[in-house]
Amino acid sequence: MLLLLLLAVGPIAPASAVTDEEVGKAIQQLVEYLYKKQNAQGHWDDAERGEGNHSEGLQYGGTSALATYALLAAGESYQKPQMKRAINALANFDIKGTYVTSLRMHVWSHLPDIFEPALNKDLRYLLTCPIDSEVSKGAKAFGYGPGLNSWSNSRTQYGTLGLWEAAKRGQPVPQAVWDPLQRHFVGTQLENGSWIYNKQLHNKGTVAMTAAGLTAMYILQDYLHADDFRAPGRAANHPIRKLIDHGLEYFSKNWKPDKDSPGRGSQFLGYHLYGTERVGLASGRKYFGGRDWFAAGAEVIVKNTTSRGFSVKGASNYSSSVVRSSFALLFLSRGRSPIFASKLEVPDHDWNNRPRDLANLAAWVSDTVEQKMNWQVISIDNSVEDWLDAPLLYLTGAEPVEFDDKQKAKLKSYIDLGGLLIIAADANSAQFVNSIETLLAELYPRYPMQMIAEDDELASMVFPVQPLRIGARSIHNGARHLAIVLGGRDVPWTWHSSSHTDPAPWQFMINVYNYASEKGRIRNRLEDHITRRNKTGGGVKVTVGRARYEGNWDPEPRAWGVQADMMFNASKAQVTTKTLDLSKLPSPKDVPLIHVAGTEDVQFSAGELEAIKTYVSAGGRMLFENVGGRGLFIESVQRALLRVFPNERLRPVATDNPIVSGKGIGGYDMTSVRYRPFVVFRIGNVDTPRLLSMTFDGDPRIILSNDDLSFGMLNQRVWGIYGYTSESASQLMTNLVLASAPQPQPADKQPLSKKK
Repeated sequence: MLLLLLLAVGPIAPASAVTDEEVGKAIQQLVEYLYKKQNAQGHWDDAERGEGNHSEGLQYGGTSALATYALLAAGESYQKPQMKRAINALANFDIKGTYVTSLRMHVWSHLPDIFEPALNKDLRYLLTCPIDSEVSKGAKAFGYGPGLNSWSNSRTQYGTLGLWEAAKRGQPVPQAVWDPLQRHFVGTQLENGSWIYNKQLHNKGTVAMTAAGLTAMYILQDYLHADDFRAPGRAANHPIRKLIDHGLEYFSKNWKPDKDSPGRGSQFLGYHLYGTERVGLASGRKYFGGRDWFAAGAEVIVKNTTSRGFSVKGASNYSSSVVRSSFALLFLSRGRSPIFASKLEVPDHDWNNRPRDLANLAAWVSDTVEQKMNWQVISIDNSVEDWLDAPLLYLTGAEPVEFDDKQKAKLKSYIDLGGLLIIAADANSAQFVNSIETLLAELYPRYPMQMIAEDDELASMVFPVQPLRIGARSIHNGARHLAIVLGGRDVPWTWHSSSHTDPAPWQFMINVYNYASEKGRIRNRLEDHITRRNKTGGGVKVTVGRARYEGNWDPEPRAWGVQADMMFNASKAQVTTKTLDLSKLPSPKDVPLIHVAGTEDVQFSAGELEAIKTYVSAGGRMLFENVGGRGLFIESVQRALLRVFPNERLRPVATDNPIVSGKGIGGYDMTSVRYRPFVVFRIGNVDTPRLLSMTFDGDPRIILSNDDLSFGMLNQRVWGIYGYTSESASQLMTNLVLASAPQPQPADKQPLSKKK
C-alpha cells in the first residue's frame, strides 16, 4: 500500500510550474550550445587521448558519443552537416571502454540500417567486457573495459543498456548473457530496496544507483521473464516484480529533482536526472514521492539552462558542461514526448497481469507512425485531469472489477471530457468483460454496446481490420466512440509478448491512435490537456439553458462546463447553465439563450414546438446543433421549424451580424473560421461559418448549426468530427452568448441609486 501511495497519487490537477514552451526553448538552447562546443574535428573530446579510466583515457570518445546521442534524441537529423561531422568522427574513434562503447551503440541504434555493421562491431566488443562479480555464483558485471576487474553498477547499467540497444535492433545478443547480469543486480540490491555503486568504495545505496538497478531490472524482465506472465495472476507475486516494486518504493521515497540524495548530491545532477527519466519511462510512473518527475526535473533544468548550457553548482570535474548539457537534453527531449495511453491502476484488482503490454504497444505504435510517444501508469485515485494526459485510458484484467460511486463518476468524467476508454480482457475473460459492460450500461444507458462496423474509422483509417477477429465493440454517443471493449481474444498477452503472428490487434490500435489523436495531433507531456478556471476573470453574467427532450439531447454533457471556464478566463462572461424541459421554456429575460443539441432524427411534441414559438416570439435566442456534425438532427429540426414558422426562411447569418463579426459585443471576429482536419479532408479548405438562421425583427433568434460545436468546446482531438476547430467553436459560442446576453444600459440611462 505504501508503494501505491508513493507512486500513484500526485497533487490534484496541478498546473505545472514549467510550460512546454519553456521546455522547447531550453531544448533549443542546449542544442545550440552543443553545436557551439563542437570542435574542428567534429567531436567534443580532448584533442588527444590521455591516461586513466575516464573520459580522458579509457572512455575517450564517450563525451562525443553522449553529445551525438543527445542531439539525435532531440530530433536533429543525422544528415545535418554538423551531425555528419560528429558521426564520422565517432566512427573513427578507437573505442576501448564500456561507457563509450555503450553510448556509441546508442548512436548507431538511432541511425538507418546502413549503420548496422557498426552496431554489430561494437556489440561484439561489448560482449568481451563482462567480468565475474563476487556477489553470487555465476554473476557477471561490467568494469571499465575488458579484463579490468573493477565493477560498478553504473558501468554495469551502461553495459546492459548497450546490449539492450543492440537487441532492440535485432542484433544477436546471446540469451546466456542476460542471466548472469540478473544474478548481479539481484545480489547488489540492499534490504531497503536500494542499489549500491560497488562494494569496494560505496557500499550504501543511492538514488542514482537505484535508478541504475531498476533500469536494468526492467530490461532483464523483458528478456528473461516475459513468458512467466502468460497465466493471469502471476505478476503480483513474481520475484522480479517484488524486487522492482521494492526498488521503486525506495526510489520514490528518496527522490529529489535537484540532487542525488542519498548519494552524491549535485555532483552528477545531469546523470541523476537522466537516470530518473529512464526509470520514469520504463515504469510508466508519473509521480515519484508525490511529484511529477518530469515537470519537477524540467523545472530544474529550465531554471539553470542558458546559452552557456546546463550549469550546476558543485558539479564534479568528471561532469563537464558538455556532459551535463547532453544529459539535460536527453531528459527534456525524451521525457517531453506525448503520452500515447495511460494504464489504469485499480487497487484490489488484477490490473497488471501483463506488465509490459502497454509499454510494448506504445513502442510499436511510436515506431510505426514515426512519432516518439511514451506511456504511463495512472491510479484510479488520481485526478481526472491527470488521466487526460493521454487520449486513451487502458484498463485490463481477468477478474470482475467493481468501482465505487466516486470511481464511476471519475470514469464518466474522463470520457465526457473527451477521453476514450480502452478495455482488454486478459485470457479472454468473460467475467471481466461482463463486469465492464454492466458498468458502461449503468453510466451510459442510452448507448448500447455494439460491434464496430467494418466501414468505421476504427476499422479502416490506416489498416483494414475485421473487428470481429478481435471482438472489438464500442459504445458511441452519436458523435464519437466513448469506450472500446476488446474481448474476442487475449489481446493483452499479444502485446506483452510482442507476438506479431496475427497483426490485427496491433493494426487496430494504430487506427485507434489516429482516431483518438485526430491523425497524430497529440499534445506534448506538459501542454495543457484540459481547461482550468483561473482565479481571475469574469465578464457579463449570463444563464444558458440546455434543453431536454425525448431523444439524445445531451451527447456531450461537459462541453458547457469547459466553455464557461474558457469564457471566464478570457473575461468575456460568467456563464451559468440550467437544464430545462423543451416544453417548459422560461422567459428570455431569465434565460436569454437556449441550446438544443442532438445527433439523430427527432420528432418534437406539439407542446415543445409551441414552447419554441412562444420563447422566440418573446425575444429569446435558440441554437440547434448537430453534435458531431454527421447525424440527421438538423434535417429533422428544419422540417419542424418550417411547420411552426411557415412564412420564415432559413438564411446564412450575415457576416456583419455580431454573432459572426463580434462587433459591439466584445466578441471575436469570426468572419473567417477554421474547420477540423476531418472536414478539410472531406470537402477541402473552407473558412466561412456555416450558420443558418431565422430572423425576427431583424434579429437572428433561431440559429442552426449542422457542424459540430459541442465537441469543439471540449478542446480535445478526435477524428471523424464534422465541425469547427476547438478555438473557432469556442469563439463562435462566445459570440452567441455575448450577443444574447442582456446589454448594459448607457451610463445616462442607468437607474439612479436611492439615497439612504
